[in-house]
Amino acid sequence: MAILLGILIATVTSTDIVVPAYFDPVDSGLTDWNTMTNSAKTVPLTVIMNPDDGPGSSAFGYYKTAIAKLRANGAKVIGYVATGYGKNAMATVQAQINKYFSFYTIDGIFFDEMSDDDTPALVTYYQTLYKFVKAKSASYQVMNNPGTNLAETYVKLPVADRFVVYEDKQGNYGAYKALPYMGNYATTRFVHIVYNVTAAQVSGDVNTAIAKHAGGVYLTNLKLPNPYAKLPSFWPQQVSAVAAKNG
Repeated sequence: MAILLGILIATVTSTDIVVPAYFDPVDSGLTDWNTMTNSAKTVPLTVIMNPDDGPGSSAFGYYKTAIAKLRANGAKVIGYVATGYGKNAMATVQAQINKYFSFYTIDGIFFDEMSDDDTPALVTYYQTLYKFVKAKSASYQVMNNPGTNLAETYVKLPVADRFVVYEDKQGNYGAYKALPYMGNYATTRFVHIVYNVTAAQVSGDVNTAIAKHAGGVYLTNLKLPNPYAKLPSFWPQQVSAVAAKNG
C-alpha cells in the first residue's frame, strides 16, 4: 500500500495460481505440465516442483525440459523442500537447496512443513534458510507453508517472501479469517490452497481468496491423502476465473 496526500491507496497486483505440481512431467503427468505451460500465457503461474520429496539425488532430464518450457512462457518454478516443522537438520535442508540450484534453472524454494510457532529458535531457523537462499540471488523467491495463519514476526522480518496461510478442504474455507496485521502487507505475501472443491465453487472461491487478502491461490477437486497428484478437472475454469480478476 502507499499513502499519497493523506489518501490510502491499495497497490494493484495480479493474482497468481500457485500449483503444488507433485507429479512428474512424464506419461499422464507430462500432459498436465504441458497444460500449465500453455496456461502460463494467460495467467501468472508459480509451479512447485517436487521430483522426490525434494530434489532427489540427481537431475532428471524431463524436469529440465518441462521447467524450461514453463519459464519461457513466464511461469515461475520453485523447488519443494520439507523442513519437518523446524526439526529437519539445517545441513540437510541446505544440501537439498544446493541440489536444486545445481540440478535445475529455477526461481526459488518452497519450504513445506513450516512451524507456525514463533519461538526464537524457530524464527532463527527459518530466517537462516531465507538468508541462505537469498545469498544465492536476491531475486529467488522463498515461499513457506505453515498451512495456517502465523505470527506477524515471521512476515515482518521476513523469513519468506510468501506464506501459504490456508491449506485445507473447501468445507472449512468460509470460516477462515485473515489476521488484522495482514492488511499492512501486500496481498502477494499470502497464498491460499484449497482442496475438495467442486467446479461450481471455483469462481466463488477465487473471489473469497482475493477478499481474504490472498494474492496467490490454488483450487483442486482432489482430496486427501494426495490432493496434488494431478491438475484439477476444472483447471481451465480456474485459469479463466483468475485471469478475469486480473483484468
